Amino acid sequence: MHQIETDCKFNQDPESVKVELENAVTFFSSSGLLPPNLLDDFYRRSPSHNDYFIFTECLRELTKEESTEDIVLGLGYLVPLFIPSYKPSLTACPQLEDGYTAIANEILGVMARTNFSAYEIWVLCVIFLKTYGWHKKADRISFTQFERATELHRRHIQRTLQRLEERKIIVASRGYGRIVKYGFQKDYTRWRGVAYKGYDVGKSRLSGQFSKKEGKRSYPVEATDRSLQRLTQKHLTKEKIYVEDSIESRLAALLLGEILRNKPDFKRPNLQTWAKDISLMVRRDARTPDRIREVIVWAQGDSFWRKNILSTGSLRKSFDRLEMAMGTKNGKSW
Repeated sequence: MHQIETDCKFNQDPESVKVELENAVTFFSSSGLLPPNLLDDFYRRSPSHNDYFIFTECLRELTKEESTEDIVLGLGYLVPLFIPSYKPSLTACPQLEDGYTAIANEILGVMARTNFSAYEIWVLCVIFLKTYGWHKKADRISFTQFERATELHRRHIQRTLQRLEERKIIVASRGYGRIVKYGFQKDYTRWRGVAYKGYDVGKSRLSGQFSKKEGKRSYPVEATDRSLQRLTQKHLTKEKIYVEDSIESRLAALLLGEILRNKPDFKRPNLQTWAKDISLMVRRDARTPDRIREVIVWAQGDSFWRKNILSTGSLRKSFDRLEMAMGTKNGKSW
């Protein structure tokens, strides 16, 4: 700073200095490091030409810094010198060089499909930080450390740790009746109250086999977390979403289009439900998409069946009769 002030050429054109200052502030404002109204506060002080020049040169030097952290520190020191009313906002600037926690993507994927309370997530983050963050499998973590990190009351921390241990998500090693170390159970097949890849984990684990839950994810009834037991099956079931380009959605849209040609004011259905019926026809009933397409077009062109086939559910239910009727009218033998 002192070197810059010594080398200042105060006879530089005031207007050009003002333009350079505005450009420098705009540069930092666009990066979110300075507020856009910073210059208004600077002009309000009626600064001298020397202030203009020194402030501009200092900001120009900061633009050469490669580290964002150094720029933030520099601005936090520089700006209050020229704008005393300026109160810098706290800006986070995490760096991998300061430490990072390596967690397998597979674990995060399973956690994304697991029902956690907010307290459980906060406590797990502390365990991750104290263990994986320091390349450890387990570590001794006191209640005081949990309190400082989460700002939770000790009894909430104790209850949350107990619940996580009951759900087999964390492992607590004890010595003389006291917990010595906490660790994360990365074998998620041991967890309770979690569903992954269409399988239930919990009771089925105890019986030595997994039970397939096709089309939905459900939680074991014996989950120790009472909040899980209060959830209804409606909240625990996650329906498959059929995108517009899928064969199921296209066939459902084809049926709707054919119906609208015969009855333009037909009430719009839930195409996701229709697509699910098409999926069942393909997977369970072994109907090929080409056969389904032919039956849809023929049925909506027939004076009798167009009045009866008004959904994919009725299409699936009457599919064999439709094919037989279609074959008879076309002179085919089925």
